Amino acid sequence: MYKIAILGSENTHSFVFAKIIRGGDSFGVGCPDFEIIGAYGNSDEANEKLKNIGVNYIAQKPDEFVGKVDAVMITARHGDKHLKYAEPYFKSGIPMFIDKPFTISESDAVELIKKAKENNCLLCGGSSLKFAYELKQIKNRVQKMLTVDKKRLIGGAVSAPLIYLENSGGFFFYSQHLVEMVLEVFGENVKSVIAYKKPEKNNVTVIFRYEEFDITAHYGTGKYTMLAHFERESIYTDIEGADSFQREFDDFEKTVRYKKMSTSYERLIKPVFVLNAINRSLESGKEEKINTY
Repeated sequence: MYKIAILGSENTHSFVFAKIIRGGDSFGVGCPDFEIIGAYGNSDEANEKLKNIGVNYIAQKPDEFVGKVDAVMITARHGDKHLKYAEPYFKSGIPMFIDKPFTISESDAVELIKKAKENNCLLCGGSSLKFAYELKQIKNRVQKMLTVDKKRLIGGAVSAPLIYLENSGGFFFYSQHLVEMVLEVFGENVKSVIAYKKPEKNNVTVIFRYEEFDITAHYGTGKYTMLAHFERESIYTDIEGADSFQREFDDFEKTVRYKKMSTSYERLIKPVFVLNAINRSLESGKEEKINTY
């Protein structure tokens, strides 16, 4: 039996993952050899919701599960809490799931993976959208066009919702979803970004600059979409993401069960550096390079 603790019950993701583990309703048979032994969070309403599905212990501090669990799922809404919550568990060497935004600051991201490597802690997480079936499908089609059909990619476009929660990191709270979609389909080698925001409007436009093409992104739409332009041909899809949480949990389960990461430490924190470049561009009005680490 693998014992799991959830840190950050205020996030609705904590409830979804708890339901996936426990099963029932529309969540299938669950994961019988995974047990949530408790949770920590600062929302009484969310804690009650978890209790109602069988998570009976709510901790008073995030470090209460040290030495008592085989893995933790850090789902705190505010990315600035993620390193803080992970810190006490590094010495245990246990796997950790870190929700989006992985962290907000670049220094936290580097410190998190540095300590994870030093203690052989396996990590996974980020945005669930990178696991969405439709995104994987368009990624495969784009790769086929590039490698088999030898078509030249000339650009693309992406859209996603944007939710500002000032007490949960503002722009950073929801924006990693779009960045992960871009990195998953078009690659990690973004050189720079330039971002624009209309005054008093909840929408942001970003141009991701690659060596040979640009990707235009629109934050603030009602749905997730992806478009790739080749010479004389374009590929488009809506990203429904109905399966994305299950696929993201499956990745966590495999990380815990087989002690192997599906994603490198560096790829996990890449969105943090892209998001910070976007945020700098919004403030400066200029094109900003992606910092290296």
